[in-house]
Amino acid sequence: MFDANTHLHFDALWPSRQAILDEACGAGLTGLLVSATELSPQTLARLDYFAAQGAAIAVGWHPQVSAPADALDQLSAVLQQRTDWWVGEIGIDTRYPSDLGLLEGQFATAQSLGRACVVHAVGKGALHQLDLVASKYPWVVGVIHAFSGSPEQAMDWAMRGWKLSIGGPLLHPNRPRLAAWVESVPLDALVVESDSPDLPPAGWDGPNRPVSVGAVIDRVAQIRGQSVASVAAATEANMRLGLGVAATIVSRGF
Repeated sequence: MFDANTHLHFDALWPSRQAILDEACGAGLTGLLVSATELSPQTLARLDYFAAQGAAIAVGWHPQVSAPADALDQLSAVLQQRTDWWVGEIGIDTRYPSDLGLLEGQFATAQSLGRACVVHAVGKGALHQLDLVASKYPWVVGVIHAFSGSPEQAMDWAMRGWKLSIGGPLLHPNRPRLAAWVESVPLDALVVESDSPDLPPAGWDGPNRPVSVGAVIDRVAQIRGQSVASVAAATEANMRLGLGVAATIVSRGF
């Protein structure tokens, strides 16, 4: 199993990082991608820690974060030092003022350096605005996390090489829009995520953790009428083979 988007460096999870990694490994997770929302020295130090544990890493400026004037220079410098890191979590959130110029600059950075992206697209018209930017950078692919579009939109992004991620909200009652695209999209375009510590499954106690992707996979398998094993294998292969993630988490003590 592979958690396609988590924020283990957030304060809500950082103090329990080793127990969380041990729990994930014990549940059968072999990979996870830790994505950042800003580039502070503390964040970079924590991401370096998880990289040393075998996690894949993404770094960038989230649309809800106030980025500095030299945001793109900072991002480029970090990525040139860390040649296997992705760009993310970047994106568009129409519920808040968003800097489309910053998003386009991060896409340009990803394309120039040959990096995949973790993308956030939330709010009315967000996928349309994302399309306006992404269409200018056709060599950039990655994961659209917490995808909530229509089956038709899902197919369009899948045909362009993007992977669509689903997490805990799929396990909440009365989410037919999510179930519809999960059922219809080609399996080779689907990945699963925890988005921990956020977006827990219904009834989850405390901050979300990567181990919750097991329940997400169970639900995906039920919706699609496929075996749990086949969904788990395919969603991991979509990260490893489809997007070239070689990193494998290890469980170790201090």
